[in-house]
Amino acid sequence: MTRSTTDTDRKHQRPRRGLVWLVLLASVVWAAVAHAEAGPQERATAEALFQDGKRLMGIGKTAEACRKLEESQRLDPRAGTLLALAVCHQKEGRIATAWVEFREALALAKKAGRPDRVALAQKEISAIEPKLPRLAIVVPKESALPGLVLKRDGEEFGRPSWDTAVPVDPGEHDVVASAPDRKSWQVKVSIHEGEEKKVTVPVLELEAKPVASAPPPPPPPAKKPKTLAWVAGGIGVAALGVGTYFGLRAMSKRSSSDDHCHGALCDPQGVELNNQAKSAAVVSNVAFGVGLVGIGVATWLLLTGDSDRRAAGSAQRIHVTAVTGPREAAILIHAPW
Repeated sequence: MTRSTTDTDRKHQRPRRGLVWLVLLASVVWAAVAHAEAGPQERATAEALFQDGKRLMGIGKTAEACRKLEESQRLDPRAGTLLALAVCHQKEGRIATAWVEFREALALAKKAGRPDRVALAQKEISAIEPKLPRLAIVVPKESALPGLVLKRDGEEFGRPSWDTAVPVDPGEHDVVASAPDRKSWQVKVSIHEGEEKKVTVPVLELEAKPVASAPPPPPPPAKKPKTLAWVAGGIGVAALGVGTYFGLRAMSKRSSSDDHCHGALCDPQGVELNNQAKSAAVVSNVAFGVGLVGIGVATWLLLTGDSDRRAAGSAQRIHVTAVTGPREAAILIHAPW
C-alpha cells in the first residue's frame, strides 16, 4: 500500500519536474537571446552614452543626461543603466516614471544579488511614493459607448485602467476620448506632486453628418414673347393699312385714266395715270401679303412662346423699306424669323 502510494506520487512529480526544467530552460534561452540582440557596436555606443549621461548629470545638465541614458538603455538594456536612468528622471521631475524604473531596478538587483543597488532602489521608492500624483479617468456607464477609445498623452489608456487612480508625472496631461460616429472630446489636466485628480468622460456628442445639398430649383418657365409678337403684329397691321391705301389709290388712278382713254387708245396723261394705277396695285398686293405674314407670325409666337431676350433682339433687327418706281413698287422687310 505504501509502495503503491509512493509510486503514484512519483508518477505525478515527474511531469511537474519536467515542467519546471522546461520553464528554466526557456528563461535561460530567452535571456541569452535578449542579451545577444545588442551587437558589439551597439554595446559600445550604449556604454559611451551611459558614461556621457553620468557626466552630464554630474554637472547639472539633467535633461541632456536623461536623453543620453534613455538611448543607452534602448540600445543595450542593463540593470545599472536603468538605475541611473531612474535617478535622472527623478531629478528631472518625472517622479512617476522614476518610480516605475526604480521598482524594475529593485527586482533586477535582487536577482543579481546586489544589496547596494537594492538599498538605493528601496530608499528612492520610499521617498517618491508619498509624492506621486495620481490621475483617474472615470467613464460612467452611459459614457462607455461601443468602440470608445481613451488616450492619455497620445497613448491608449486600456479599459482595465479606467476608473483607477494611476501614478503620473507632475505637469500637464492631455486626455482624449473618441468613438465611432461621435465627436472627439479632449481636456488638459494639470496636476502637482502629491495631488490626486479625477477626469470624468462625458457622453460623446453625435457627429453631425453632412447634409446632401438640395438640387437647384428648376428654371422658371420661358416667358411668352409678347414683345416680338406685338412687333410682328404691328408690322402686319401697318402693312394691311398700306395695302388698303395703295389699293384705293390704284382704283382712283384707274378711274381717272378712263377719262383720257377711248377703248385701247389713251392720251399721254391717260397712259401716265394708268401706269400709276398699276404701281399702286403692285404696292397694295405686296403690302397685303406682308400684313398677312406679320399677323401669322404674331399669332404663332403667342401660341408657341419664346424668350424675351430673343424677342427684344429680333425687334431691333426688323427693318421695313418701301420702294416705288414709275411702273412698279415694293415693300422690303428684313427680319430674323
